[in-house]
Amino acid sequence: MATQQPVHPAPTRGVVPGPPATRPTSLRLAWYASLTAMLVAVVGAVVVFATGRDFVEHAGSDYLSENAAGAFDHADAVDTAYGLLVNRAVLDLVAIGFVLLFAVFARNGATWARVLVTVVLLLGDTTRLATIGSGPVGSTVTTALLVVLSLAVPVLLFLPASGRYAKARKAARAA
Repeated sequence: MATQQPVHPAPTRGVVPGPPATRPTSLRLAWYASLTAMLVAVVGAVVVFATGRDFVEHAGSDYLSENAAGAFDHADAVDTAYGLLVNRAVLDLVAIGFVLLFAVFARNGATWARVLVTVVLLLGDTTRLATIGSGPVGSTVTTALLVVLSLAVPVLLFLPASGRYAKARKAARAA
């Protein structure tokens, strides 16, 4: 006796099939980790703005000689070194802002956005790893947290479930 094959309805023209049923947990976690990274970057910037000048003034001549080359007097050296700390904090905020922008699209599985999030995070890590520990304690803690988050987010974005979801969304749009 022959078994019957299930009958699938033919696709109708003009009806766009919906997206895959659910977004994978890996993409949701990557989104929340990106939001957390933004929060950590803001806290780190606030710490630098609030305590950076005191840190630089009391850091001693080693820090000032490394980070304030070309300064004429102590006040100039403090201003130069504090400016460096502020610039790093602002650059972290800008980079994480771009990460958050691209993460909005990566949340829906867009491959280009997942790649850009990864590139921006890993490029930022090169600076963070080179300067970790060279600022106030609160800044060092937030920098370490940003490094951990910026390694975790790309891993989550490129897990197999995320790739399958992206392919399914692309196929649904093409149909």
